This record gives sequence, C-alpha cells and structure tokens, in this order.
Amino acid sequence: MPNDHTYRSTVAGLRLLAAPAAVQLHLLPSFVHVPDEILLAVDEVDVGRLLEGNRLSDAAKAALAELDSMLGKVEVDADDYEGSLRDVQEGEAYEALRQMARHVLELLGEAATPVELPGVVTV
Repeated sequence: MPNDHTYRSTVAGLRLLAAPAAVQLHLLPSFVHVPDEILLAVDEVDVGRLLEGNRLSDAAKAALAELDSMLGKVEVDADDYEGSLRDVQEGEAYEALRQMARHVLELLGEAATPVELPGVVTV
C-alpha cells in the first residue's frame, strides 16, 4: 500500500509536469537535462504503488495509468538538446502531458500549484 510520501511525491511531480513550459524551464537548474527531468518528475515505481493501492478512485487510477503510458512514449533526442528544449516549449507531446497531468490532479482533488521540484532540498 502506498504511503503518504508516495502520494505527496507523485502530486509534486504532477504539478511540475502540469506547469507551463516557462515555469518548468525556470524551476529546473541549468545543469540538468531539462526534458529528461520533466519526463522523470512522476516516478514510475510510485505510480505503480498508487495504482495497486486503494487510495485513488478508479477514474484517477485510469488517468494516472494513461499518463504513465504517455510518459513512456515521449522520446528525447540525446544528441539534440536544443531541439529537445524546443519540444518542451512547443511540442504537442509535452502539451498533451501537461493537460493529462492537470486532469489527474483534478481527479485527485489537488491544485496544480504550488509547483516545486519533487524530492529536491535546497541547501
């Protein structure tokens, strides 16, 4: 059964994924591969735990499973970082991910803000 940390971490990742591209680009540090970090914001192990547990409604589980499937289909060209950044800003796949993440948050009864980096502690 998923614990509270699993749920909160997933919600934080969904918020980052649902955020507009400009917010995503502003929040993520320049030393990371931004497209990868966006795609990894929602941990697949946590998603699996939530899908197996009883905490989510059937509708939320279905939407989260669909989002997880969508995340797995987005390709990032490791040899074209600038092109990948353009995809984050203008690409249909990333916009579809944002819309689905907002939908999942709505089904969970969670707000899309505040957007924070999941699992990141600033020193």
